[in-house]
Amino acid sequence: MARYAAPTMRSRAACLAGVMPTTAPAEFMTRPHGRACRESGISRSSRRITPLTDLRAPIEASMASFTLVLDLRGCIRSCSPAAAQLFGIRAAAAIGRPVRALIPELPLRDDTPGYNLAFVAFRFSADEWATFDGVDGTGRRFGIEISIAQMTLDGRFGLVLELRQSSAEGAAQSELRRLIAAAEFSTEAVLITDTDGLIEYVNPAFELMTGFAPDEVVGQTPRILKSGALGADFYAQMWSTLRSGQEFNDHFLNRRKGGETFYAQESIRPFVDRFGTIVHYVATLRDVTAQMRAYERLDYLANYDPLTDLPNRNLFLDRLHQEVARATRACQCFAVLFIDVDGFKAINDHFGHATGDALLRTVGEHLKRCIRAEDTVARLGGDEFVMILVDVTNPDGLASVIDKVRLVGKHIALDDGGAAVSLSIGVATFPDDGDEEHQLLKAADRAMYLAKASRHRGDTWAAHPVKDTHERYVEATTPGATASFR
Repeated sequence: MARYAAPTMRSRAACLAGVMPTTAPAEFMTRPHGRACRESGISRSSRRITPLTDLRAPIEASMASFTLVLDLRGCIRSCSPAAAQLFGIRAAAAIGRPVRALIPELPLRDDTPGYNLAFVAFRFSADEWATFDGVDGTGRRFGIEISIAQMTLDGRFGLVLELRQSSAEGAAQSELRRLIAAAEFSTEAVLITDTDGLIEYVNPAFELMTGFAPDEVVGQTPRILKSGALGADFYAQMWSTLRSGQEFNDHFLNRRKGGETFYAQESIRPFVDRFGTIVHYVATLRDVTAQMRAYERLDYLANYDPLTDLPNRNLFLDRLHQEVARATRACQCFAVLFIDVDGFKAINDHFGHATGDALLRTVGEHLKRCIRAEDTVARLGGDEFVMILVDVTNPDGLASVIDKVRLVGKHIALDDGGAAVSLSIGVATFPDDGDEEHQLLKAADRAMYLAKASRHRGDTWAAHPVKDTHERYVEATTPGATASFR
């Protein structure tokens, strides 16, 4: 065992002894020896939220060393605060534990102290470091480098184990620090969370965009921005994508601190350590509210009538197509009503286009009140309106809606009281009058014109389109009255 007294090890132990007080090892650990012992500001325990804002401060890239004092059986006799923080545990909790609880692959056995001395003598020469995997208080593995030297204290042998972050682990932290440094000057909002989604860092642009200061969101989840517009399925898909290690990109409708909603194009990516384990999520947010509002306006103009705010022909045909498919699968009936304002051209010519537009808006508002939430009323163009009444299983229910439409004219009067407002109504039912969209619309339109023709006999009728005889008659002519539109 003469090799234990090799000059390099004796020299190293003497160096350690030279800075070591003659008190207990625990007191010795409160002072640096060998390499400088620096404390890290980064907690490795996911149970404790340490704001990543601390990483803004300059952190030396020269891997700070942390220290453990071991007896020859490999049990921890002293643990520096920095080493405890590295492993995410309390220093006092480490005392008496075998070092292999923190570094499982380190071959120091409690029943062979002689072997332990031999291993240190052969494996660690002066200034030599070896790479191992450490395990923190949550069970997460991370890379560390260690160097071990013999020491004597009051004539007893012991071991001093110095630790530093491995180059691979340090590279990940360096990348995170570079990301944060760049985010400080970015015009896009950046937030970083831990694996539980708790916010650890936000940049100045985040505060400008959302109104939330860093101290208001650190330790919170991004749900603080949630507007409620996106459903559970959306977030389930997001988390499924992220936890599989993939990047997630989409538009979010968020809410600012003041309550105002805004659209953000968000890119969220997992941040992994050298083992490929996800340790953070990094999100960037770009405010795209102006663009999304413009898209919404274009979508509105493509699908809605700007005069009445009702669905237009394009949206109506799409809903009719969907209802045909749904009713076919469910073996159900539904009805299509074609409605025309009689004498609209004469009203428009006599009272002017402003009055004609007001009349159309008023008719549209009253027609919306005649239907259920699942039904549709649309303006095809000009003075023509259409309805889709879903799940019409009871003829009396259909007749009730037609009666309401018939009474719409009673709520509308023209200024001079000399004109009467009447509606012509045509009805077609699925599948009796057609099992395709164009068949139903054509049948309802034909029925409407039959009803309009019957006005020459003094009434307006809704005629069943299949039979030439009028199976159901609904009077829709109402006398005028002196009043404005209401």
